[in-house]
Amino acid sequence: MVLRGKYPLSPIPTPPNPSKSETSVDNKIEDWLANADIIKAIKADFSGCWGEKRQEHVFIGEKVDQQAVNEVFNRCLLTDEEMRRWERVMSNKKYSSEKVEDKLNGLFEGMLD
Repeated sequence: MVLRGKYPLSPIPTPPNPSKSETSVDNKIEDWLANADIIKAIKADFSGCWGEKRQEHVFIGEKVDQQAVNEVFNRCLLTDEEMRRWERVMSNKKYSSEKVEDKLNGLFEGMLD
């Protein structure tokens, strides 16, 4: 299941299967990092001033309502305006970590109600 919303996720290509003789973790990592599609996907995820933004969730079960799960998670995404407000707070070099926390709490207070 891939969640889609305002800030969609980049798909990650599956790493190539190592041969039977390549069983070490180092060899698997080297093969994985030699794949141009994988490197491109990784770089795309770490682009921009905020770096990596992806989270992945796995649901294992029978008769999971995929649409309902997607809808719930998509409601958690920030709108463009909320993202701009978040960025203004996070990029303010004058704020201490406590000030950032206070500002963000004020911006998004009541959103979970």
